[in-house]
Amino acid sequence: MVSVAVFLAGTMVFFAWIAVTVFKDLDHGNEGFTSLKESMNSMFIAGVSDEFVSVFLKSYTAYRYVGILWLIFLVIAHVLLLSLVLDTL
Repeated sequence: MVSVAVFLAGTMVFFAWIAVTVFKDLDHGNEGFTSLKESMNSMFIAGVSDEFVSVFLKSYTAYRYVGILWLIFLVIAHVLLLSLVLDTL
């Protein structure tokens, strides 16, 4: 149980770092991803709740290629890890 939760948190931190790296020099579409703290908060909200659409919508409409990053994150976080954490509870 603990190892899956730690891996979920590590995945969120890793993708938050990737998002900050991608959006650091862009002018628009980076709301919620300007610093590592904001990005980790956005990834946590997107990873554990159903509010991922509101978190990712502005960046996706500004830069369509970021949808690949969000798809990979959502498949890993929601389908694999969050399901495993909830199943063990």
